Amino acid sequence: MRIWIDIRTPKQVLFFHSLVRRLGQEHTVLCTSRWYRELVGLAKLRGFDELEMFANYGGASLRGKLDAAITRMAMLTERVASFGPDLAISHGSPDATRVAFGLGIRQIGFSDAPHATVVGRLCVPLLDRLLTPWVIPKPAFSCRGIPEEHIIHYRAIDAAVIVRAGADAVPRSAFGLSGRPTVLFRTVEDKAAYVTGPSQSDAILTRLLDAFSNCNILVLPRYEDQIESLRSAFPRDLVVLGDVIDAQQLLPHVDVFVGSGGTMTAEAALMGVPTVSYDGVPNYYEQYIVRENLARRAREPEAIECAVRDLLSADRPTLLRRARQSLDAMEDPFDVLLKVMDDLCEPSVGG
Repeated sequence: MRIWIDIRTPKQVLFFHSLVRRLGQEHTVLCTSRWYRELVGLAKLRGFDELEMFANYGGASLRGKLDAAITRMAMLTERVASFGPDLAISHGSPDATRVAFGLGIRQIGFSDAPHATVVGRLCVPLLDRLLTPWVIPKPAFSCRGIPEEHIIHYRAIDAAVIVRAGADAVPRSAFGLSGRPTVLFRTVEDKAAYVTGPSQSDAILTRLLDAFSNCNILVLPRYEDQIESLRSAFPRDLVVLGDVIDAQQLLPHVDVFVGSGGTMTAEAALMGVPTVSYDGVPNYYEQYIVRENLARRAREPEAIECAVRDLLSADRPTLLRRARQSLDAMEDPFDVLLKVMDDLCEPSVGG
């Protein structure tokens, strides 16, 4: 079978990497992507050389997103038509779903983000099948126009795939860390269409720097303008990580992780790292890790300070054991995908 996979975000590089290797053993796979700082950096770190790049990330503005999408769809149409895939696979890619639909290619989509309403409206109605974590109720997607019987649950959250894949170990010294406790802060995805409120990053970081002068305070930004803004606002004390970092290599050296509730927050929780979610983008898998006591939710700077203080003295063996139990109970979404592929692409009788 000829399979086209479109990869648009850093999370998808980590999520799809092992799948591409597995599918490539039996099928011919085309992997397309786009120029995007963290995506390109992570692909290089993981040796993901199969990616063919088409157009750039459109940025924060609606016009920029639209222009980039139009350009990219035109480029993808030519490449995909010449490749002639039997199946398209994506994870919330309006570009891929529109091109596949227009070319009459059957398609399977992953999504763990019904909160991404714009992407959902553009993608979900065009999918033949949608695969999603079991913690997300089917009506969260069927309201976008896909029949519930075409929505398939898998018993895992997407971060489990990333954690299981792991990464080569890197020593603590590679990140310039002293022997002091380390708190890592991850900025919110403030250029996504689903993020509408103001960022509290500066207020949270100010609170952390004031309260934990005995700690390494690191921040992992997403964009060049975030890096510049943070270095300007915090010229001393705060360590702004300007290079693209593989979280699977950094998180083992972190004493407390403070994240917005996205994929890296779930990764840290499933690795047994003491984790605070400031719930910048409320979602179902964040609710799951909080409900399972894998992470603590604290939204305001004062509450985040209190949570970090408590977690700096957390019982790490207990957290690790709880995280391992949760991880071991999750299935491999790609086993579910392979079954759905067989069902969807099976030739009809007499066809």
